[in-house]
Amino acid sequence: MASAPLAPNLDSFPSKAAPPVISTANSSKPPITCHVLDTRAGIPAGNIPVALTLIEPNGPSQALKGYTNSDGRVTAWDAPANGASIQEMFESAVGKKKEEQGDAARTAPLVLVWALKFNVGEYFKGEGFWTDVEIRFKTEVGEGEGKREHWHVPLLLSPWSYTTYRGS
Repeated sequence: MASAPLAPNLDSFPSKAAPPVISTANSSKPPITCHVLDTRAGIPAGNIPVALTLIEPNGPSQALKGYTNSDGRVTAWDAPANGASIQEMFESAVGKKKEEQGDAARTAPLVLVWALKFNVGEYFKGEGFWTDVEIRFKTEVGEGEGKREHWHVPLLLSPWSYTTYRGS
């Protein structure tokens, strides 16, 4: 009696097609999103408070706030009372650049520096080393002819270590 192969026959898998192109031009998804994965438990980390702050230029701004959902993702940012939304922060920075640089602003990208602060201490209930994890990153914004850029920042987290990368 022949034994079954340990690995599946890859020929039986459907061919890998190119992923669909999804336009975010009219999407309500903010230009900056993040998510947290608990690498110790192997699950998304829900209900973590996250603050997003524009550091440079025009900053630091008042923090936008959000919470990770059950999938570990922050999909919307709440602006403080009388504070700017994330879209208004981008528009203000681009407007200021145009005022300062004139026509040169049309060719050089505007570099914005942001900080994401994850309040992870309560998530691990005091266990582990981290109380907060702050990640600083830059975005480059140009004229873009209607192109809307998106920046996604995942945080892979355990009580004793973390890592991050530029997601998609």
